[in-house]
Amino acid sequence: MKKTRKKLFLTECVIFFAVGSFFTLTVSAGATDNSCVDCHSKREFITTNKKLYTYYQRWEKSVHAHEGVTCIDCHAGDPAKADKKSAHGLDRKGDNVTLSAVYYSRIPDVCGKCHHAIVANYKKSKHYQYLTKDDLLEMRGANCVTCHDMGMSVADGNNLMPKAIASCKICHNYKTRNYPDIPARIQVVLQRYAEAKRIYSNLITQHQNDNKLPQQIKRRYANSLVSLVDNLHALRLDKVETDSSRLLAAMKDVRKKLRKGIAVKCD
Repeated sequence: MKKTRKKLFLTECVIFFAVGSFFTLTVSAGATDNSCVDCHSKREFITTNKKLYTYYQRWEKSVHAHEGVTCIDCHAGDPAKADKKSAHGLDRKGDNVTLSAVYYSRIPDVCGKCHHAIVANYKKSKHYQYLTKDDLLEMRGANCVTCHDMGMSVADGNNLMPKAIASCKICHNYKTRNYPDIPARIQVVLQRYAEAKRIYSNLITQHQNDNKLPQQIKRRYANSLVSLVDNLHALRLDKVETDSSRLLAAMKDVRKKLRKGIAVKCD
């Protein structure tokens, strides 16, 4: 019995160290294949370039990082090159910032490579019209990063609301007289969505094993959310206010019925 336990223990140790060694080698190999990560993750930047260091740390915890979206997907360049000029693509475009993949007017097309429907709706908005206007004296419209912070939202949370509202207030305020009511209206919409999402998530958790939550409810939530997101990016504010109100009311109604033991039916 003792010999068996000893043998099992030794086997587990061998497996543990083998897996550990493989993981270390894999990570190291992956890191050396990507000059973006090798360079931008250097801890010396915490002193010499705090902005760059913070930017990399935020990306590492972001939704984009968790989904495998890396530097090259948005910024272009060549992660196989070791020298800064070639890695950044400066050997091709020089110092002309207007040719950068993340130049302000190009950002919607960069984001649109993945977020097709959202960017298609955004391009119907006045924000996009003002972003691409030729008149340099006109204030530019908001682009994707104005609200979404280049996809730096952490994977386990949602920090969209504070930044989005603060960004709205830059242009929409009583000093500019440019629809100063918009920030408050958007804040109400986002609060309704956040509450509806919280209720829905709780219902899914509470009823994942009892089949009391019909598939239609899940579809209704998903469809309502799609409509809300589409209209929000197209700046159909009246429609968004209606959508968010209906979504929250629907989730509250489902919760109320389930608490009372009433069968949930869909329209």
